[in-house]
Amino acid sequence: MRRRLVWLVMLPLSLAGSELSHALTNVLLGSPTGQGGELLQRHGPGARLVPAFLLAAAALIVLALAARVLGAWSSPRTRLAAMPFACLAPAIFVLQEHLEQAFASGAVPYAVALEPTFLPGLLLQLPFALVAYALARALLRLADGVRRLLGRHRTALFTCFGISSPLVVVGSSA
Repeated sequence: MRRRLVWLVMLPLSLAGSELSHALTNVLLGSPTGQGGELLQRHGPGARLVPAFLLAAAALIVLALAARVLGAWSSPRTRLAAMPFACLAPAIFVLQEHLEQAFASGAVPYAVALEPTFLPGLLLQLPFALVAYALARALLRLADGVRRLLGRHRTALFTCFGISSPLVVVGSSA
């Protein structure tokens, strides 16, 4: 369960970073498929999916961080590994480029990697992946801090909400 919670933070941030980098590549170097081939372009077929994508990504991150604050995911084994961040964004970019070429041409895109925008776009994924990794680590540290803060002030919180005593842990001596 804990490993899946890590992915709830990592995947949305990697997807968002990959798409931002992809859009920046298209702005700086142009789209390899022309104006009509981009999946998530401003006026394209995927434009209406962007708000839903952002909302779902934010919801997944909030859910995972809430689970971390509540203690469902707090062991040191669930530290965020850097390697998946480094590999995931470029893999998403390669998949998206292939899908865009396939949708634009209607054929299997064998020569996507030979496009002049492909390699710069792929290289641009790495700084965005690094920023996503740093953001994920910062969010996880924030959640840990909130959990520690709530733990220290647990009795005050229970009193504030009118609960006479916190739950007694079975097997503990009072």
